[in-house]
Amino acid sequence: MEYLFQKTAGNSQTSVKLQIVRGATTIMDMGAQSAYTNASDTNDVGYSAICFLDSPSTTSSTTYAIQFASSVSGQTVYVNNYGPTDTAVSSIVVMEIGA
Repeated sequence: MEYLFQKTAGNSQTSVKLQIVRGATTIMDMGAQSAYTNASDTNDVGYSAICFLDSPSTTSSTTYAIQFASSVSGQTVYVNNYGPTDTAVSSIVVMEIGA
């Protein structure tokens, strides 16, 4: 998975909190490690890639999602906010590995 991050001006401690969820369960929490720059201005931070191996122990249909938020209350962060047209794209690649 790859994501383009941007944080807005206001607080030098702002970063992007990321987690991967399966259904309603958090299966990977990256905490507030993405897009931290220790600067209070608006920053286009760049890309982040995540690789995660999940073992859900089920043969049922499974839904995965990425959730993100600002690490500082009242501050704004963006994912896929790129240039004047906001045309960046994220993707999730899921593979089933047989026994």
